[in-house]
Amino acid sequence: MLADKNTGNAVTLRFSEVAKQCKESVDREDNPFERYVEGGHMDTDCLNISRWGIFGNDYVGPAFHRIFRKGQILYGSRRTYLRKVAEANFDGITANTTFVIEPKKNENFEPGLLKYLMLSEKFTQHSISVSKGSTNPYINWKDIGCFTFKCLDVHKQKNYLSILDKNEEVYSKALQVFSSVQELKRVLIAKLFAPETLKSDGARLVKLKNHMEIQSGQVDPTVSPYKEMSHIAPDNIEKGTGRLLGFQSAEKDCISSGKYLFGPEHVLYSKIRPNLRKVCFPRFEGVCSADVYPIKGCNGLATDYLFYLLQTEHFHRYAEGVSMRSGFPKINRDDLGAYSFFIPSEFEQDRVFRLLSQIDYQLDVLNQKLQIPFELRRKILSKLVF
Repeated sequence: MLADKNTGNAVTLRFSEVAKQCKESVDREDNPFERYVEGGHMDTDCLNISRWGIFGNDYVGPAFHRIFRKGQILYGSRRTYLRKVAEANFDGITANTTFVIEPKKNENFEPGLLKYLMLSEKFTQHSISVSKGSTNPYINWKDIGCFTFKCLDVHKQKNYLSILDKNEEVYSKALQVFSSVQELKRVLIAKLFAPETLKSDGARLVKLKNHMEIQSGQVDPTVSPYKEMSHIAPDNIEKGTGRLLGFQSAEKDCISSGKYLFGPEHVLYSKIRPNLRKVCFPRFEGVCSADVYPIKGCNGLATDYLFYLLQTEHFHRYAEGVSMRSGFPKINRDDLGAYSFFIPSEFEQDRVFRLLSQIDYQLDVLNQKLQIPFELRRKILSKLVF
């Protein structure tokens, strides 16, 4: 079915003809809503909202006054290359930088397709091309309102919509399994690194500075052999998972400033915005951003164990706390070295690593399976929207 692309009855539409922006606002002094959604609660290429914040538990800035209703679409207007599109399954509040969108009635467009249209490659490339600013690129509503696309006739749209919706059901079920394994990992890390557990096994309280080495000295990424090496920046590290995302060579990334050289023995930890919990263990040689620390364990601390230590809630709270001393949140070398933790025997470190690495392996397998619905969605949208 996907190979049959009959475009004879295709219609040309503007985004503003099939979608409208909703600007309902709440009085924050009289707010009846319990939950809010920020950009960090929305995942790339994922229509589901599985996380949110609660008013009263967190500080929520004044920009959070836009009301969204169940069934409406949320779209992150900052850094649109992240493709943050989500369908609300509850009523709540979001920031005014998140567009709240719903379909318009149009006889040539099936309204249920709107959220999928916004995940299409054609829509994403348009939003990127009209974005303004370099540090935090953004778009206005009129920038996407003028987006023009061709779409198959409504009958074919309905057929494809049925397939897309079934595909999302499969993805949602697979995501639930993935999330359950992630939760298992979180619980195990909390138990295995709990001070009371470690103290009972004879672990010693130490400072990280005495058990780690941070790579120093930078290399020029514009000359060989460094320009041919893989380049890792904070954006190439997935937040909170320990996984490495897609990356390129230093030459292809067109970088020129000094970078740190790292080897297969180094863990990479992003020193900026520690609240994002970005750490990975590439196990190959490359160059990394100056915003990333290449670290390895020493004096009885295995780097394998260090990798998971940097993923603990205890370390995260410490790093986030010390990072807020400056205007831009980051953790310097001295503060990182001052972190205190209990170091167990090498045998126990190896046991912890083997257990958690098995879970990470299962997460990698599940993550690969999650890519199957993404690829099917991409193929369908390439046939439907062009």
